[in-house]
Amino acid sequence: MYKSNEKSWYFLEAIKKVIFNVTKIILDVPMKFSRWLDLRIAKKKVILIGVPTHGNLGDQAICLAEMEFLNYFFPEYKIIQIEEEERKEYIFRIKKYITTNDLIFLHGGGNFGDYYLENEELRRRVISQFKSNKIIFFPQTFDFFSETELEKSKDIYSAHNNLHIVLREKQSFEKCKRIFENNLYLCPDIVFFLDYKKQIVEKKKIILCLRRDFEKDINNEVIYEKLKGKDYLQTDTVVRVPVLGCLRKYFVSRKINQISTAKILITDRLHGMIFGFITNTETFVIRNFNHKITSTYETWLEFAGNIHLVTDTNQRKSLYYIYNKEKSNSLNIKLRETIIEIYKEILDCE
Repeated sequence: MYKSNEKSWYFLEAIKKVIFNVTKIILDVPMKFSRWLDLRIAKKKVILIGVPTHGNLGDQAICLAEMEFLNYFFPEYKIIQIEEEERKEYIFRIKKYITTNDLIFLHGGGNFGDYYLENEELRRRVISQFKSNKIIFFPQTFDFFSETELEKSKDIYSAHNNLHIVLREKQSFEKCKRIFENNLYLCPDIVFFLDYKKQIVEKKKIILCLRRDFEKDINNEVIYEKLKGKDYLQTDTVVRVPVLGCLRKYFVSRKINQISTAKILITDRLHGMIFGFITNTETFVIRNFNHKITSTYETWLEFAGNIHLVTDTNQRKSLYYIYNKEKSNSLNIKLRETIIEIYKEILDCE
C-alpha cells in the first residue's frame, strides 16, 4: 500500500512538472519578446534583478511589493524584471541596452550573505558590471559566515561609487556599518509596503506556519506536543510548485487570506509574522536560526499589539495581549511612510 501511494505521489509530481514547464514555455515567449522590445526601445527604464520563480511565498510577496513600489515611484518608466535563474550570462547580454540613466534595483529578502551564495554571486556580477549606474538594494538581512566570501563582496561593493545598501533590521544594519563604506540605510521589509485591504472574516482557527528547512531553530514536535488535543491547521509560506509572475498575486493573496482566518497564528517564518501583522492576527513568533525574525520584531514590531515574540517556548502561556501597544493599522501606515521617506532620500542623492 505504501509503495502504491509513493508511486502515485511521484506520478502526480511528474505531471505537475510537465504542466508547469509547458505553461512556462507558452507564457515565456510573449513575456520575453515584450521584455526584449522594452530593453531596446524604452527611453526610461528601471531594471529589477533577482526576481524569484521558486515557491517561497515570502520572496514572492517581496517581489509583489517591489513591483507595487516601483510603479508608485516610477509611473513613467518601463519596469523590466530579470529572473534570478537568468544569472550571469543574461547580465552580459543585456548590458549593451542599459544606459547610465537607467536605475537598477536588486531584489530584497534574506539572501545577502553566503547561505544562498548563488544570489550573492548574482549581486556581485551586477555591481561589478554596472559601475556607472545607481544600484539600489531592496531591504535585506545581512548574514555572512565565511570571511573569504565576505571579503569578496566587500571588495566588489567598495569599488562602486553609487551603490545603496538597504538593511531591513537593526542587527544587519549595525553589522554592515562596521564592514562597508557604501551608503547604508535602515528600512522596513518591503512587504510592509503592500496595500493589503483588511477583510472582515471570522477568526476561528489555530494556524501553525512553521519551517521545515535548515533555518528552523526548534523541533516542531515540541509545538505539536503543546497543542495536543487542539484543533489546528498546519501550513507554510512555501508551495511545492514554481511560481510564475502571472500567478504571483494569486498565490500570495491566497496565503495572506488563509492567515487572516486564524484566531491564533504560531510561526517561525519572517513573512508569516508580517502576514500576521498586516491581517491583524494574534501572532506568536518563534525565532529561527539567525537574527532576522528577532531583530525585525525588535526594530519595527515591538509595539504592534498583535505580535508576540516567544523567546522561551515553555513560557508561551505567560504571553498575553498588551493593551497599551499601538494598534497595528496605524503602525502599518507609519512603516509604509518610512519606506517611502527612505527611498526618496536614496533617489534624491547624486
